[in-house]
Amino acid sequence: MNDNEFTNEEKLNMILIYGECRKNRRNALRVYEERYPNRRQPSDMYFTRLAKNLAKNGSFCGKRTVFKRKIATDEEHTVAVLGRVTNEPQISIREIELETDISRSSIQRILKKAKFRPYKIHLHQGLEPGDYDRRITFLAWLAMAREDGYVNKILWSDESRFHNNGTVNKHNCHYWSSNNPHWMRATHFQRIWGINVWCGIIDGFILGPKFYEGTLTGAMYLQFLEDELPDYLEDIPLDLRETMYFQQDGAPAHNSRIVNAFLNRTFPGKWIGTHGPIRWPARSPDLSPLDYFLWGYLKDRVYQTPLTDVDDLKNRIIRQCRVLNPDVLRTVTSRGLLHRAECCVEVNGHHFEHLV
Repeated sequence: MNDNEFTNEEKLNMILIYGECRKNRRNALRVYEERYPNRRQPSDMYFTRLAKNLAKNGSFCGKRTVFKRKIATDEEHTVAVLGRVTNEPQISIREIELETDISRSSIQRILKKAKFRPYKIHLHQGLEPGDYDRRITFLAWLAMAREDGYVNKILWSDESRFHNNGTVNKHNCHYWSSNNPHWMRATHFQRIWGINVWCGIIDGFILGPKFYEGTLTGAMYLQFLEDELPDYLEDIPLDLRETMYFQQDGAPAHNSRIVNAFLNRTFPGKWIGTHGPIRWPARSPDLSPLDYFLWGYLKDRVYQTPLTDVDDLKNRIIRQCRVLNPDVLRTVTSRGLLHRAECCVEVNGHHFEHLV
């Protein structure tokens, strides 16, 4: 008997009666004949076949009915999708799918064809309105320093905090095995310990690391500049020491009067800072080689395996500083810095790291 001889309504009635009769096809046929005497009557085997098709294929016919969403990549839908992402760049594909009823795969094809890519957010230091002009002013001096050939004579300095709960770059952690070793690392320790570190970079040399405990004060910083910095400078060629510029950022200890007075005596007209003869722009770690390179480089390597104690932490920092390639440091403090400066000028002192 052909399935097309019965309507879907008739087939539904047959299935309901078949269920009432507890899948007894003969009783189902008898009940169907009593309720619908004027309809075309099926055979008793038809009830069984109809139920099997419904259970197997999800439909009353012998073949599964597959409903496919239309692939909408024509001009009309392309304009709709590109219009949405242009007006709202942070919108998700799922939101576009719900709004336009275009399948997710079609949206992805449209975006790929138009060379749209999903870019991740980058976090950066917030800037205040007056910072842009100060950044441009400093970069103008840096451009002059480049022409006069003393960019490589700047001693860049900074402090950072290293601790036992540092962020691990999981992309650099691998454990090759034929079986899953369920490799784990404990983080978010309740007892956090660490150490503060000062470092300096000039040309291809790295000064330090110098370790200190607690909050850096003006007196502590002055003592370091007077008594310890000269020892670190002993490894620097004499001609470079005699012509170098000293740079520091706007940390509170750096801005104390006793520190500024010392720097004016020791590096007259040749130091960079918040109140120096060459003004360092506030909130500009993206222009400091230690911030945009050294600290991230060191922490990425120091935190690769669990730390045991403060001495282990110190030894790792010292070891990584010693193996740093001088050519890398020269590139970071010259070509890399100048490229960043050009990008910053291009955007009038605003955030520029998306251009680097």
